[in-house]
Amino acid sequence: MNAGFADKNKWNAFVSAQSGSFLQSSQWAEFQEKIGRKVLFLGLENNAKQWNALVIKQPLPLAQNYLYIPRGPVFVDSISDILKEFLPNIQAAAGTEKSLFVRVDSFYRGDLSEALKSFNNLKFKDIGRTIQPKNNLAINLERSEEYLMGDMHEKTRYNIRLAQKHGVYIKSFTVEESEENKKIFWKLISKTTQRQNIRSYSQKYYDTMIDIFYEAEKQNRPGAFGRTYLAYYKGEPLGAAFVIFFGKRVTYLHGGTSMEHKNVMAPYLLHWEIMRSVKQDGFIEYDLGGIDEQRWPGITRFKKGFGGTIESYPNAIDLPLSDIKYSLYELSRKFL
Repeated sequence: MNAGFADKNKWNAFVSAQSGSFLQSSQWAEFQEKIGRKVLFLGLENNAKQWNALVIKQPLPLAQNYLYIPRGPVFVDSISDILKEFLPNIQAAAGTEKSLFVRVDSFYRGDLSEALKSFNNLKFKDIGRTIQPKNNLAINLERSEEYLMGDMHEKTRYNIRLAQKHGVYIKSFTVEESEENKKIFWKLISKTTQRQNIRSYSQKYYDTMIDIFYEAEKQNRPGAFGRTYLAYYKGEPLGAAFVIFFGKRVTYLHGGTSMEHKNVMAPYLLHWEIMRSVKQDGFIEYDLGGIDEQRWPGITRFKKGFGGTIESYPNAIDLPLSDIKYSLYELSRKFL
């Protein structure tokens, strides 16, 4: 970590004040370190032109690596002014780490390619996609519950009321209950990812994530923390959602559902009760996560039923440290 950013509380305070993502929080850095990745905290502490960038060193085949910045850098000033400070710093870090390239999944929602045009001495590559979801669906919780319900698709409202009528109930888990909670969560998420052919992680990955973000809340540390919510019907868990709290936003990160008792519509009530609960706690946004009509049509249809606003991000940008080595990397991807 840079000497200027030894204070993680100040780091988190700055990122959250700019409506930055939990992916730039010190807790996300802690999680990345726990699963074996090196992280770097880069930035400039200056009230007028401050910027922060949590950087994750990602492994590649043949003992190579690249530096990845998820939803960063986070900044105060204009994107053009920040890039003048950010680019030399990240190039230096990449040189120290012997990285092939730097990949930026931008916090900035504007046209990043346009902002980079003035840096014609550097060769950037738009990779044609994002690593994080390109489109997220966010619900404004500052509205009344009546408004939120009215903004939903009529079928979503109907299913929420149907779940209530069937006696579905929602429970959030505490740190002390985390061991049993993790088992249930893993069972539901593994079945869901297999059923829908979605990329999954190992049980250890999810367990580690839950432990770190639960512990953050237990110790009342500033920054990001997490909770798991489960939907039950007659004592049987039918749906799970792991959400992360950061700043004024709550983000649905991972979840799963059971194929049992589909008629009671538990997942609909699960997310509605999460929204109601976090709204009462003073959070003003619920991010339902990524949507994509082509890749995840069913999930996207489910999420869009809750209303909200689509937030779109530009494609990720690669900054190669060596044109030749980067070209070899691209070529190798076709065979490895």
